[in-house]
Amino acid sequence: MRNNKWSMLTVGTVLMLIMGLIYAWSIFRAPLSEAFPAWSATDLSLTFTLSMVFFCIGGFVGGRLVPHIKHRGVLLLAGILLAIGFLGLSFYRPDNGPASLIMLYVFYGVIGGFAIGLGYNCVMSAVTRAFPGRVGFASGVLLMGFGLGGMILGSVVNLLTGVWDLPAVFRFLGVLMFVVLVAGAFLMGTPTPVATGATPSAGSVEDKTTTQMLKTSAFWFFALWMIVISSAGLLIINSAATISLAFGGAAVLGLIVSVFNGLGRVIFGALFDKVGRVVSMTISTGVMLLAGVVLIVGALTGSLVLILVGLPLVGIAYGSAPTITSATVTQFYGPTHYGSNFATINFAIIPAAILGPLLASRLQESSSGDYTTTFVMVAVLAVVAYGFFWAVTTAGKRLHPKAD
Repeated sequence: MRNNKWSMLTVGTVLMLIMGLIYAWSIFRAPLSEAFPAWSATDLSLTFTLSMVFFCIGGFVGGRLVPHIKHRGVLLLAGILLAIGFLGLSFYRPDNGPASLIMLYVFYGVIGGFAIGLGYNCVMSAVTRAFPGRVGFASGVLLMGFGLGGMILGSVVNLLTGVWDLPAVFRFLGVLMFVVLVAGAFLMGTPTPVATGATPSAGSVEDKTTTQMLKTSAFWFFALWMIVISSAGLLIINSAATISLAFGGAAVLGLIVSVFNGLGRVIFGALFDKVGRVVSMTISTGVMLLAGVVLIVGALTGSLVLILVGLPLVGIAYGSAPTITSATVTQFYGPTHYGSNFATINFAIIPAAILGPLLASRLQESSSGDYTTTFVMVAVLAVVAYGFFWAVTTAGKRLHPKAD
């Protein structure tokens, strides 16, 4: 079965929305902390870190599996693993904290993160292949769905935890994701072959394999930019619900960051297609710096309004990074090896997933829950990101003089 590119984009966006549950982790923290008071903030943050690490590993494996078992097979495998992960979570025991913590790490962090990585790379590589001239747009729409998944499913989880116990919520999510991914595997079908090409701003570009890509300085400088920007975002995203609570807001208000995470992906996808990488990265990094400043002022004045302005700015800047990455990979290295190249550069999320949440936990613990130092770190990381941005620009000119 071959599909119209617009129907592929629609189905792919729905699949990405469901898999965006990975970003709703902060909504699980409060009920889990209540059930297991002995678990520290660092214990819980490690769950999110593991999910991001195995998300990257799953994406890389997915890129390697697609040529052998096709997109449908990869999505079916992802659905099965997500069912195993969330159904397994439902068997935790409040009277056995250490064993339950290990279960949380294995079923949510390892299995859940790996499964979402499989599905994520599969959908991205299938759909963007159908939009060779508008990679930024297609990536942005897909990644918007992925970002909004945290908000939408997080809100659903927040409502369900008020009605059901947490094991029942985990069972519901396991069944829901299995059904949606299996249905999506058949509805999306096989990508229609299209003539490949770079984004309009890329000009003529030589396709490079992953090995060739790794030998370029542009790759490493871009990876460092992505690590720093993502770390700054994850400092906040990992604790968004608790930040809102700390300043007098509802926990669900913290998930506003997910809405703007999704919007940032579409905005910067369209921006990249129109004005190119240099302007897109300049604005993205500037928005993260502005977010840090606004949050600092909000913390010093105790203003919930400023906090609720700063959180969306973080979401926009954080959401811009994967869209800019997707389009830059095509612009610098060509579309032929996109799946493998995109999955490889996404490994930059791993150090970000380690640095961001763990740094946030340590800063919060050392300051007795005061988020001011966390917000200062967001601004500092944004300044560092500007340095790597200029390095990417210089290296990119050597790699591909027509790239902007």
